[in-house]
Amino acid sequence: MTIGLILWVVARKWVMTSIMFLALIATYNEIMTFSPINWPWASANDGEKEFSVLTYNVMDFSDFDENTQAKQNRTIDFILNKDADILCLQEVRPGGAFELGKNGITKEQINSINHKYPHQWTGHRDLCVMSKFPITHVRTISTVKSYGCDLYEINIEGKTLTLVNVHLQSIGLSMTDKELYYNITSIDRTQENIDSMKANIKSVRLKLLSKLGDAFRERARQAKRIRDILSNIDGDIILCGDFNDTPGSYAYRQVASQLHDAYRDCAFGPTITYHDNRFYFRIDHVFYRGDDLKVLEIERCKNNSSDHSAIFTTFAINIHPNNNHL
Repeated sequence: MTIGLILWVVARKWVMTSIMFLALIATYNEIMTFSPINWPWASANDGEKEFSVLTYNVMDFSDFDENTQAKQNRTIDFILNKDADILCLQEVRPGGAFELGKNGITKEQINSINHKYPHQWTGHRDLCVMSKFPITHVRTISTVKSYGCDLYEINIEGKTLTLVNVHLQSIGLSMTDKELYYNITSIDRTQENIDSMKANIKSVRLKLLSKLGDAFRERARQAKRIRDILSNIDGDIILCGDFNDTPGSYAYRQVASQLHDAYRDCAFGPTITYHDNRFYFRIDHVFYRGDDLKVLEIERCKNNSSDHSAIFTTFAINIHPNNNHL
């Protein structure tokens, strides 16, 4: 839209310029949510403690590249190398985060994770938090099959941070659905491919729309419940995880009405966090709120061992609030 505005200005078409300018103003909020423009100049002040949070759907620590020749689990290697202070993980096997020998997980990796993160909690669903800071309280919001939401209180040098880890309702597409979508979006335009696409397009459309509609409604219900819970919590809050929904969606707006989007506040340009079967979306989010909490930097990590990309966010929290951030 911005490029179009520039072209109309160059062409001196003032009516179209005015229309494009008004449209740009009307959609400014949505544009900045999708593709923010920020400069990474924030830093912690005296009395503030920097800490980092990594949110990551780890796909049960299996490898997205089925033909990988890695000698040990690539996802765990990535997590250890990023060295975040707090890990918010989704799609972790309930009852235990790691299993020796599964998906190339080695004893050395397990020992390294346990040494680096002495405070851990794996819930009844598929959520797991690991922290260098003490976890003083855990509250499970939901254990139903459709989604997970756990709330933790973390002590950062005497300051309590409320951390919420979520995994909202997925679209629930079967492998057949994904294969049909993949074929429709394929650049292979042989006659056989075209004939197959025509034969399946109606079935695919109806099936996908039905599943999308059901998932959208369920996520809306889940997001409302999370919003209501957060409205009764004071202090500093970080909410992150796999929302299975994009910026600007109804579920996103429900949460954003209570919290700030760290990506919008600190990032530059658009990004994606899910990349399987030509579904390229930003569906993993980090939100925050609090007078003593601010976001300094956010990064979409370029790892490819899961169907999601991890998000690494650096925060600063005022551990001496009586100093009024001086």
